[in-house]
Amino acid sequence: MKNSNFRSSSVPRKHRHENADFSTELLPVTCGDVKGVLHKDKFKQGVSIKSIQTEDGDWYTPSEFETLGGYGPSKNWRLSLRCYRWPLKLLIQRNFLPNPPRIYGRKKKNSDECEVCRDGGTLFCCDTCSRAFHEGCHIPTVEAEITPWSCIFCCMQSIGSQQTHPESEILQRLMGSQEQMKCEFVLLRVYCCPESSFFSKMPYYVYFEGVQKPMWLDIIKKKLRERGYSIVGEFVQDMRLIFHNHRATFKDPNFGQMGLRLESEFEKIFREVFAVQETSENS
Repeated sequence: MKNSNFRSSSVPRKHRHENADFSTELLPVTCGDVKGVLHKDKFKQGVSIKSIQTEDGDWYTPSEFETLGGYGPSKNWRLSLRCYRWPLKLLIQRNFLPNPPRIYGRKKKNSDECEVCRDGGTLFCCDTCSRAFHEGCHIPTVEAEITPWSCIFCCMQSIGSQQTHPESEILQRLMGSQEQMKCEFVLLRVYCCPESSFFSKMPYYVYFEGVQKPMWLDIIKKKLRERGYSIVGEFVQDMRLIFHNHRATFKDPNFGQMGLRLESEFEKIFREVFAVQETSENS
């Protein structure tokens, strides 16, 4: 005797992309209740290109389509937009879709080399200026899902002019969001210096006697990323420790001068970014 309470929904559902064909040039996309068709040839040209056509015949960029679907505040169209119920982010990761470049209106051409290491490769382009960065070279790490994205050089411009303060006061500041960004900017600019490559990895003197606490740039970057500093002075102390250890252990004049040059550059950048009051102003 058949069970009259049997429900068809108890049958396992097919995998949601089993019958989907992601290889076609036109793909159905949805965002909320809005439906459209994504044209791959336009999509691969850039995130600012209108590559999605709705049922009404209107064209939209991925971000505009996200807003149309009511998900604009999330600013994460790679997750908001779906094809056969799969987020576009996953289709890009699995090479079903190209990763569209960040080109806005073709008003500017971004650099083809990283602002920090000066190498090419896979670069993330700032949508505000012409700079480009490797994902890990930028500090903080590039947030690839944010569109449009502005680099830290452009974000720092939003702070504007600052009133100068004594260094002792600045070092005691709590590491709020603005102070965190300033420290990240200082460190990134130090990485932009050619001498930084010698000081970025674990130093040669790590096992030398007399060096109580080895320090290097990549460790400081990691601590900033993990919000490991509670006040600005802790960051500055670690930076200065790098150069203190270098002077104490490396006697070769050529490498010694290299450390002095980077130390001088760091101090100049630090005073500029934090608007450190000149000593003469304290009198």
